[in-house]
Parts: sequence; C-alpha cells; structure tokens
Amino acid sequence: MDTSLYPPVFANAKVTPATVNDVVASAGFTADIDFLSIDIDGNDYWVWEALTAVDPRVVLIETHPELGHRSPRSICRGPDTRPRGASSFLGASPAAMTVLAARRGYRLVAANRFGVNLFYVREDLAAPTMPAIRPDDLFRHPREKARVLPGSALAGVPFIEP
Repeated sequence: MDTSLYPPVFANAKVTPATVNDVVASAGFTADIDFLSIDIDGNDYWVWEALTAVDPRVVLIETHPELGHRSPRSICRGPDTRPRGASSFLGASPAAMTVLAARRGYRLVAANRFGVNLFYVREDLAAPTMPAIRPDDLFRHPREKARVLPGSALAGVPFIEP
C-alpha cells in the first residue's frame, strides 16, 4: 500500500484489555487488517485475547521464553501493569500464546532467532503452504535454551494456564 495515500496512523493511548478495541476503532481500523504487532511488555496475551475490533492477517507478538516453552503459562493480569509478587516476570510463554492463537484461528509460522517475537498467520491464509511450527521448535539457539527458568524459580508466581 502506498503510504503517501494511506499514511500510518498513530494513537497516543494506554492500551489495556479494556481499552484495546476502543483505541483501534477510534484510529479508524475495522475488520481485516494486514499486520498487527503487539509488544507492550506484559499484557500482550490479554490485549490480543480481548481484541475483537480487527481481524489481522498476520500477528507479531512478544512472548517470554523464560517462562518455559512446554507449559502454556501467562502471568495473571490485573489493572496494574505488573502483578504483585511477580515483579520480575511478565507476559506469556510461547506455548500460552500459541494456545491463544489457535483458539483465535492462527498458526505459528515463524519467530526471531531467540524465540521471543512470534509470527502467527490466520489459518485461512496459511493453509496449506505455510506449515505450523511448535513452540518447542523455537528453542534451538543456545541463548534461549539457557534462558528458560527451572520450575523451582517459578514457584509462587501467579500463573494462569489457558
């Protein structure tokens, strides 16, 4: 699309699960959009789960591999940006994000080399030419293998398992 005809739209707003649809709609977006990127350091899972104003073809979203790649875990979110008692933990594991993506009709097709930023494509566009990958496939880089925290380090963290 020609950005001189369709310039980018910027909105200065606090995006939360409660506000995401209003922010997106007030920026003039509805129905199908090509690309959505969510990287808000913590509430990414909950914002995508709440988003109904648009139906992106491709979603790029930040995850937190240190929470593990086999367990679908997301930090419990409240009105604050960080839950009490879990100040050093944010967001959702790649497995949790992939469970949410599948519920929303998306498949995991790619990631950056560290497995932090995941790319999901809507099923109606991906099949059959883009095979789905598993969150386990993201943990090939030595940095990410070493970054996953042992279960004992996560004891007491208020997780929700979707």
